[in-house]
Amino acid sequence: MGFGSDAEAHELYSVLLLEKLTAVPDATSTATDLSLPHWVNANPVAGRKQVGGERRDVARAVLLEAGDLVGAVLMTNSKGVPDAAFRQVVSDQGALLG
Repeated sequence: MGFGSDAEAHELYSVLLLEKLTAVPDATSTATDLSLPHWVNANPVAGRKQVGGERRDVARAVLLEAGDLVGAVLMTNSKGVPDAAFRQVVSDQGALLG
């Protein structure tokens, strides 16, 4: 989403962070290296679930902020969201914000 100013964009970004991306069950912050440009703020979260004897990230999301733009990526898969796929999508979206 584009906004009229950085301040307007940051206000939405902050509200969404406080909501903890409620679309992600049991959301917890993750420290995934997303390889984003330095001007893009990101706050990734993951929702974990027991799948076939191990805990997997079945939902992964990230909020992105770059100046007057805010973006979000949400990926879900009942068998687990592959880390490489998530990082690639987020990297591509981050590049689009730049």
